[in-house]
Amino acid sequence: MSRSILNAPVACFQVHPEVLKTYREKNLNFLMYTMEKFGQQTPVKVIERGGKLFVLDGVSLLKAATQLGLPSLIYEVVEVDDNKIIEYRMMSNQRTKRTFTELCHEVERVLNLIGSSQGKKRDLMGFEDFFEDNNYGEVGKDRYELAAALLGIDMKSSTLRKAMNVHWSEFKPEGKSESGIIELLDEGRISIDKAYKLVCDRDRKKNEKVNTERAKLFIAHSNLNGEDKPYKLYNKSSINMDEVPDNSIDLIIDSHPYWKLRGYRNQDELLHGQEPTREEYIVNFKKINEEKFRKLKLGGVLVTVIGETYQEGYQGVCSRAELSLDEIGFISIDVIPWIKSNQKRTPHPFRFPNTYERIIVAYKPGAEPYFNPVYMKGSVEDYIAKRTSSGGWYMASPDVCIPNVIVTPVFDPKILREIDPDFRHDAPCPPEIYEIFIEAYSKPGDTILDGFVGAGTAGVALKMGRKVIGYDVDPLSIEFSKKRFDRFLKQGQQENKKDDEDTLSVAA
Repeated sequence: MSRSILNAPVACFQVHPEVLKTYREKNLNFLMYTMEKFGQQTPVKVIERGGKLFVLDGVSLLKAATQLGLPSLIYEVVEVDDNKIIEYRMMSNQRTKRTFTELCHEVERVLNLIGSSQGKKRDLMGFEDFFEDNNYGEVGKDRYELAAALLGIDMKSSTLRKAMNVHWSEFKPEGKSESGIIELLDEGRISIDKAYKLVCDRDRKKNEKVNTERAKLFIAHSNLNGEDKPYKLYNKSSINMDEVPDNSIDLIIDSHPYWKLRGYRNQDELLHGQEPTREEYIVNFKKINEEKFRKLKLGGVLVTVIGETYQEGYQGVCSRAELSLDEIGFISIDVIPWIKSNQKRTPHPFRFPNTYERIIVAYKPGAEPYFNPVYMKGSVEDYIAKRTSSGGWYMASPDVCIPNVIVTPVFDPKILREIDPDFRHDAPCPPEIYEIFIEAYSKPGDTILDGFVGAGTAGVALKMGRKVIGYDVDPLSIEFSKKRFDRFLKQGQQENKKDDEDTLSVAA
């Protein structure tokens, strides 16, 4: 039978030897913080033996009080036989598992969000910029961590923020959650991270329907291919490009949908990238590139980025794509590895993690392709004669041509959000890739074509003084590409103006 709550100096307490056998050291930072700020809220449980107080439950409280230099602790004496101490600890530490909704309501209380409107809560918690990992709104990352510590939740601050986002997106006071996600969490059938992804996927699909219809109206009432523009955009598949005269394009650069790796939105009946078999994918790849072959000038160059597919092992998709270009009549120039320096590694059985894709470079025979070497800084500051390993001599240069292995980071999606915070693309190509090949295989004034314009990366050619034609079956991609093309144009105009001013300054 328990007695009343008492108070005694910290020095009077010691941990029972049986408890010491199983106790493990813990991080006491948040416990010490809350005890110092709010005082001791829960009494330690002790037994009395020979006038001494032995702690059975509340060892961490005793340790925190000792480190803080607190004068005393509140305690409760319990009657427990010495041979029942471990059993008592098991029983006293029993807790009913919180439901997900109970957990989230408790977090709201700890964070002082009770009574705030949904919109205000989202601002406070940093939900308006959820894609930025470091943005936790006015609440701050440390208060998420404090909430987890106060409530005894073994959860990272980032996971707790996702949980709250799911709660406010799904919770309905009158019954079942909107998509049944909270019930799945309570049953332990999905993780918080998976629940968050499901909520995001639902919201994306809802928004895409509305935004797609809006984009179609935008395209219908916009001048996307007027003669006065240095670019043209077509909301259709590039398997048929009748709008473009044959033998008129200087350079085609694009990235085909990768087979079985992405679920592309607003696809047409071709479903390129989602074909049931590898053979069907290659057939469609070949048909689209036959159309590109017709549109290229003699000597015109095709550059296409393609990724391998590891569905039930290596499938040889890239190699078959290269062979299909030979069958069309292209002459291969090179196949360049593109190494992603910060690629998210996905483990696969029996092989090393993949961090590269291929860039196929080929040209249409009948004339020599234009090629302008692209340079990078060399190992010497000035031209200097240097000895070779075989004893000969060569002239080392401060600038050397880049090698046929390209290393870049993966694309930073923040660039797209600066233009339109609602636009998403699964796999944009970094502009650096396009810039290299546009500089190498085209001249200012040339026409560049992208058969899968996607996030509008080909628009970088506008900044470089080229004209651009883009195709895509997704209305949202066409709408966004116009915005990005216009931004590239503006950047090019600003750079040209600065170059003119610098030239005049030197002349003066």
